[in-house]
Amino acid sequence: MFSNLFHMELIRYIKNKSAMASVIVTLFLCILADLFLKLELAIVADPASITEEISLSLQAFAIQFLASMFALMMGISVVLTTTSFYKNRIYYNVNGVISSRFKLFLADMVVLLLIAATGSAAIMAYLYVTGRYVDSVSLLDMNNITFVLCTLFVFCRIFFCILGGYALSHFLRSAVTVFASALGIQIFQFVLFMATSLYLNLHLGDNPEAVSVSHILGSLESPSQALIVYACGTDMGMTPMTLLAITSIPFAIIFIVAAVAAGRRIEV
Repeated sequence: MFSNLFHMELIRYIKNKSAMASVIVTLFLCILADLFLKLELAIVADPASITEEISLSLQAFAIQFLASMFALMMGISVVLTTTSFYKNRIYYNVNGVISSRFKLFLADMVVLLLIAATGSAAIMAYLYVTGRYVDSVSLLDMNNITFVLCTLFVFCRIFFCILGGYALSHFLRSAVTVFASALGIQIFQFVLFMATSLYLNLHLGDNPEAVSVSHILGSLESPSQALIVYACGTDMGMTPMTLLAITSIPFAIIFIVAAVAAGRRIEV
């Protein structure tokens, strides 16, 4: 029964026009950005003048861009797919046959994990095998911790973006409302992060306590970003395990909210 449910959910999220369009748009944007970046470097920069720090920064930007574009496009696809099922009242029929909230949520999570894992594998393979900066040090070759954190960043950026869209879709059930709410949440997150950093700088200065508190709060407010910042070698005053423990808190909250939201579809 669960395998059939998983297959049904997989078809629902993957084999639709919005998902196909998301993949095509993501590939187009990535290719366009790749060509633009290479052209820009060829025009304005002498390869010999590109320092190791610049190279690592560019590679980190490439990872963030690829992950963010795929997460955004697939998040839009998940929102459109989920809200359309409420609009067409298909969840009424599904819930009439399968009343287990756990099975429905688990099937959705397996599908979303598969999407995130596939996207992460493709992005990491592109960065690791082909790479843009073969003449300089590779971010993914620095050490095992860096590779693991970069992979976690890509996966978390994709998975929790689409999971957030999934949760909002079950709460709000209107694509327009979901997109507006998601934009509002992103703006609030950015303002909160900047306000926190400004407050700590003004009241605590550059002392170690302020820096440590700033990194901890930054990891809580923007967990996926903290992973890539740490992977690039920034001294955040914590061990990798401490970082993972702190960033797991907001991730766990998003997961719980998504579980509660998915449970509400039984009540439609």
